[in-house]
Amino acid sequence: VVIGGAITRPKEIAQRFINVIK
Repeated sequence: VVIGGAITRPKEIAQRFINVIK
């Protein structure tokens, strides 16, 4: 998945969303 012009894995995306929610 490409986010912010960088390729990240679904697990990393989920963790980033969790950090944003925090």
